[in-house]
Amino acid sequence: MALVKKVRKLGARGGFGGPSRDVSSARPEFVAKEAPCGHSCPCGTDVRGFLTTLARGGERGLTEAEAIEEAFYLIADRNPLSAVCGRLCPHHCETGCTREAYDGGVSVNQVERAIAEAAINAGWPLRAMADGPRAESVTVIGAGAAGLSAAYQLARRGYAVTLADPHEQAGGELRYGIEAERLPRAVLDAEIARIEALGVAFAGSADVAAVELAADSRVLKTKIYENGTPVATGAIAAAIHFGRHAAALLDAEIRGVAIEAAPKLPPVLENKVLLDHYARQPRAEATSEGLAAQDAIAEARRCLSCGACFECDNCWKYCPDQAVIKPLEKGQPYRFKLEFCQGCSKCAEQCPSNYIEMR
Repeated sequence: MALVKKVRKLGARGGFGGPSRDVSSARPEFVAKEAPCGHSCPCGTDVRGFLTTLARGGERGLTEAEAIEEAFYLIADRNPLSAVCGRLCPHHCETGCTREAYDGGVSVNQVERAIAEAAINAGWPLRAMADGPRAESVTVIGAGAAGLSAAYQLARRGYAVTLADPHEQAGGELRYGIEAERLPRAVLDAEIARIEALGVAFAGSADVAAVELAADSRVLKTKIYENGTPVATGAIAAAIHFGRHAAALLDAEIRGVAIEAAPKLPPVLENKVLLDHYARQPRAEATSEGLAAQDAIAEARRCLSCGACFECDNCWKYCPDQAVIKPLEKGQPYRFKLEFCQGCSKCAEQCPSNYIEMR
């Protein structure tokens, strides 16, 4: 008679000899989602990204300064005027924060301001994207928030950029429509200087109509601020987004390529975020002086990381089938070994940030 080796069916064990668990054909997937903070930002800033970068820097062996620097460059990828926004933005991202009804939304605005002002104090430059200069040049009309954003995005792609405006100094509505008490000129000047350091030439007191006619280059037109016009500070972040998008479209047109649309992520299901997993912590309230670096990091740690993994280990700890592979190094992705999985849904049920779904 042949011998038959008995093999335990994975997932079939019950506790202490108890009955087998139900199995399912559904299998877990890691599904990145759009956090409500980022969805609410008119500038399109990766809010969750820079908060978690700052919050978890120590876990990845970064010093305090290194974590702040990394968070700054994540913001600067889309917004070269983060210190301006840190002082003027109405921070819709905070009212959309999942934590709002729990113990107060994360003070994103204050954290962004702390990062941005640390960057100014440290003298961190803006970074180019291109390996070298391009042959084409571009003239950007209008040196307000939109024009500065467009000039930055084009310059970092290697274009020679001239920024033309009828005002004597660059800044548009930021300089001529907002009082210095709300936006110190030293802060504005520092952020403009970083953009100019990428190779942007400012042509002030210009007859922009004549400049446009005479330009021996491509022209990108943005709004020119008219003195005395009220400034809606809530529109500044949207203007920065407009400048970035216009620059990307022009770059794609010049290079003869299709612009790559960012993937549209599904929204976080707030009722799937396990708030009880997170300790209650008081929100850092705004002050005129801003947050110190350590306080900004502490506030960033209040981020729930909605829709993304923050390495809490719950999926790994609660899986009865050993179907979750935990990475050996921090920052590396978790993986599923689906041939072990019996579809019990424990990983999805215990994922605090709504990152895992059963499909």
